[in-house]
Amino acid sequence: MMNQFIAIFLIIVGLLMIGLWTFFLVKRGENPELIQEFKETPYQIKLHLVAEYTTAVLSIISGLFILLGFSQFWLLTPISLGMVLFASFQALISYAVEGEKDFIIILVIITSLTIFSIILEISMGITGNIQGSTLLSETLWIWVVVSISLGMTLYIIIQTIGYELHFGKGKYFDRYISLIFVLLFLLITIIVLILYLP
Repeated sequence: MMNQFIAIFLIIVGLLMIGLWTFFLVKRGENPELIQEFKETPYQIKLHLVAEYTTAVLSIISGLFILLGFSQFWLLTPISLGMVLFASFQALISYAVEGEKDFIIILVIITSLTIFSIILEISMGITGNIQGSTLLSETLWIWVVVSISLGMTLYIIIQTIGYELHFGKGKYFDRYISLIFVLLFLLITIIVLILYLP
């Protein structure tokens, strides 16, 4: 039951992300802010779109794999959840700054459901109930946490490439925050792997 909830949630989020960004791109003539981003920061917006579409596609694939019983690909689920968590939290902050209430409400719901799904995934790891995994429950939850962290790192790395291509060697807040996040999540992943896994 928990697996099905996570699967359906990931599929819905993935479809929403693809639908929303495709709508924005098709109707970008009516969105002067997006046109301005493509003119002023083309690498940044393009790599942001790559991160968003990658998150969406991985979410849909991992959700479908759960529903179709392809349990050998179970690691895709926490990776997708990590990507969705970072994407939704980042969007929530962005829209909160801009004061767009409709998007804020939607993103609070999505972020909350993502956190709930992550808690479910970790609890299934603790009890050893993740289908397709041959790992013991003592280490399974660690793999789940590491995979979530790697999902967040993957999203940030894609976005950081966009910052690097645009800003180069300049001193910009977004660039350094992204690099700090990448290093932090990679460091957490390495430490956990060294300490807890055989």
